[in-house]
Amino acid sequence: MGILKDAELKAIYRGERVPDKHKLVDGEGLYMHLKPLQSGKFGMYWRFDYQFAGKRKTLPIGTYPLITITEARKTHREAKIGLTKGIDPMVMKRAAKVAQASATSFGTVALLWLENKEGAKRGKDTIANYFKNDIFPVIGKDTPISEVRTKAISDTVERVAKRGSLDQARRVGRWLYKIFRYARTKGLTEENPADIDLSVLIKPRRSKPHAAITDPVLLGQFLRDVDHYHGYYATVCLLKLAALVMLRPSELVGAEWREVNLQTATWTIEAKRMKNPQIVKENNWEQDQHIIPLSRQSIAVFDELKRLNTGSVYVFPSLKGSSGHMCRDTIRYAIRNMGYDSDTMSGHGFRATARTLLEDQLGYDPKTAERQLAHKGNDPHKGAYDRTKHLAKRREMLQAWADYLDRLKAGAQVIPIHQKHEPKAG
Repeated sequence: MGILKDAELKAIYRGERVPDKHKLVDGEGLYMHLKPLQSGKFGMYWRFDYQFAGKRKTLPIGTYPLITITEARKTHREAKIGLTKGIDPMVMKRAAKVAQASATSFGTVALLWLENKEGAKRGKDTIANYFKNDIFPVIGKDTPISEVRTKAISDTVERVAKRGSLDQARRVGRWLYKIFRYARTKGLTEENPADIDLSVLIKPRRSKPHAAITDPVLLGQFLRDVDHYHGYYATVCLLKLAALVMLRPSELVGAEWREVNLQTATWTIEAKRMKNPQIVKENNWEQDQHIIPLSRQSIAVFDELKRLNTGSVYVFPSLKGSSGHMCRDTIRYAIRNMGYDSDTMSGHGFRATARTLLEDQLGYDPKTAERQLAHKGNDPHKGAYDRTKHLAKRREMLQAWADYLDRLKAGAQVIPIHQKHEPKAG
């Protein structure tokens, strides 16, 4: 037990008592150093004098009353225990300071937030990669969480947005907001510097239509090029289906065999696997499903793919990827390898090709094509009769489309349907 009394220290601090010396000893090397201030009061500093490795040293413990007499004695006691183990109290203090800084660094707090975040491991791994590649390099992994400023947050979000990854930039902004909300909850910071308007930093880019071939002659040549493509044969099949079924690349490559019924000639995709699941539910009038009627040509492609299948649940299994199926960029890469640039044809372009030529060349109602594309529509009919009627129309349309593509590939000169019945000029 030390000899100093807290009441005595408080009186000196308030200026009610003037000490007659500048060193108040508590015992065993612990004392308070008093330093006169211009205000007439005293600065009060806890110190511990000790011997280590034959040298006299002084350990600064802290300023009174921020460090109370109880806290000073606790630190003094820990230092003496360290000395008995051959550890220099100054080294202990530096190590503790580093440990405290590390525990409250932005990197540590961010990883703790991620560890406690609900979600699949794959999603967390994605976030961890953004930490490593985009967030830590800007904010600083070792930066104290309380010293991170809004400028660093803005710079981080803009770093991602500038390379065109606008959706990911928004996600990064939301992750940072949640990290600092977590830090505030834990009492590690007073402010949330990530509470910002992301729309100011992330400007929506002007949408550019997906490149699509809408010239029948050029489309016929493209289809012949697909037949002669020297890549992986499953990729040839993927390109053929892309032309036939009017699906997005991601919906195509994720196809599972359980979705395909060759006996009923239908491909049924759950809405959750579509880009716009709510629109699928509203417009297709099948509970959470998008149905693709299969033409004879589509069935023939699936038969070929069955022959290639080695037991995967996916129609287009991946040879090396972690997703289990081909990546959605497979179509784009194949188109480029065939010699078509990004201004001529794209993976999404098959949909625009079908939408345009079904109306312009085959005379189909755009609403039927829009329904098959799983686009938003305004048709009010939602009864069971209409479900059957619209599906039958789509089946007829997709078969006509497949037959039309065969004729183009064969080099036939196809006359637009709205011109077929026009009388010849006399």
